[in-house]
Amino acid sequence: MGAVALTLAGDQLTWQHRQAQLQLRAATLADLVTLWGVVDPANLPGTIGPFTSAATTVVQARHATSAGLAASYFEAFRAAEGIPGRAAPRLAASLPADAAAGALRGSALAGIVNARRAGLSIEEALRQGLVRVSGQATTLVLSGGRETILRSGAADPRRPRWARVSGGDSCAFCAMLASRGPVFRSEDTAGFEAHDHCVCEPELAYEGAGLSDRARALRDQWDEVTAGLSGRDALNAFRRARSGG
Repeated sequence: MGAVALTLAGDQLTWQHRQAQLQLRAATLADLVTLWGVVDPANLPGTIGPFTSAATTVVQARHATSAGLAASYFEAFRAAEGIPGRAAPRLAASLPADAAAGALRGSALAGIVNARRAGLSIEEALRQGLVRVSGQATTLVLSGGRETILRSGAADPRRPRWARVSGGDSCAFCAMLASRGPVFRSEDTAGFEAHDHCVCEPELAYEGAGLSDRARALRDQWDEVTAGLSGRDALNAFRRARSGG
């Protein structure tokens, strides 16, 4: 995890919440694979619309579920950590249909069109379209939970900070942010940058929480390989180190 919870129960709750969000993402992607069957590259104008409409309905519903999971996690985590006082969870705003549809349609078309322009086969273009739209769907769905945790923390009188929780195979950008531990202020919701396919989650850290073993290992690696470097040069060095290059 990104931060060391004050209690073992809090740490377990964070792990369980992350697994629940990953399962929600997996269910969403499975639905998209099924819905993608209607898309015909030879008739994109006539088939991308039905796909987009159905996919938008799925993504909106899963975004709301993600937010609900995060609200329950926030309340349980706060109780497990023994935080005094009350703080009601603040749900993420509903995902607007027009915005979701535009993002899904745009990513799907970009994947197909760019692949065809690159000379790839129709089959590969379809695969690229599905990959692109799956990444966009991941961002939209998981934003429900991320925003709920951050908004809930921002409204908490105890003013927790937050850490980024990433997976073992996270990209260099996410690993770099995770290495910082619980240094982010929860009211800065725009600070949680998530790229397509990103499955990172924010973890609230109340007073007394420290750096997790994983975050500390990432911090040590960052410090070692970026000595004397800054900005893009530092991130590129970190990326090479993590890829073994």
